Formats: sequence, C-alpha cells, structure tokens
Amino acid sequence: MSITIKNIGGFRMEISNEKEQTHTDAPASHGGKGELITPVELFAESLMACALTTASMGAAKAGINADGWHAELKGIEFAEGHASVTAIAIEFHFGSEVPEAQRRRIEAFTKNGCTVGNSLKTEEKFTFVYDA
Repeated sequence: MSITIKNIGGFRMEISNEKEQTHTDAPASHGGKGELITPVELFAESLMACALTTASMGAAKAGINADGWHAELKGIEFAEGHASVTAIAIEFHFGSEVPEAQRRRIEAFTKNGCTVGNSLKTEEKFTFVYDA
C-alpha cells in the first residue's frame, strides 16, 4: 500500500492512499484550524479500530456475533508539554449476550491481539461494558 501525506497549509494535512483520502488539522490551541481530527486523535482511533477488530475476531472464533459492538474514546493523557501520549482510555461496549465464560477470553483478545496496541509504549486503559 502506498500512503502519501501532503501539507496543504494552515497545519492541515491531506492523507491519500489507493482506497481513500482524509485530512487532519492541528488543534486551534496549537495554531491549526481545529476543524478536523488531529493526528493524536487519529492515533487513538487506530488503536480503537485495531482492538475492536481483534475483539470481533475473537468473538467470531467463539461463534459470537459482534455486530453492533462499539468503542468510545474516554480520554487521552499527555506527558508534560504534550511531547508524548502517556495513556489512552477506551470503553468497549460488547454484547450483553456474551456468555460470562467467554468474556475474559474476548477481553484478552482485545488487550493482547491488536498489532497497534502491541506496538505502543502508551498505557492502554481499557474498560469493558456488556450492553450492546
């Protein structure tokens, strides 16, 4: 896959690949327009999408339908001066029909099976709610 990123002015980036095009902005507090997702939010989204995909794969292996499962970003913590992200808090909403005996296994898939998460030194604060 080929990915290119182009600075189109005002701290706005255009991200293109063969499948789609998207944009990011720096936050207004850092001189950007603040109209679009920031690179840090995109970073958190990548972790969320990867972990939820992995959870869904774990559910499929157990014969559980993961349609409707979702994740919510609850917070991003920064080191002093915003030099790095120290923690990302995510709340996962899984199906209430997931048997109690399968929940720990799916949570382990979520925490340990995600390539993005396994590549980070950022603390992952995952919460699991079975209400979807």
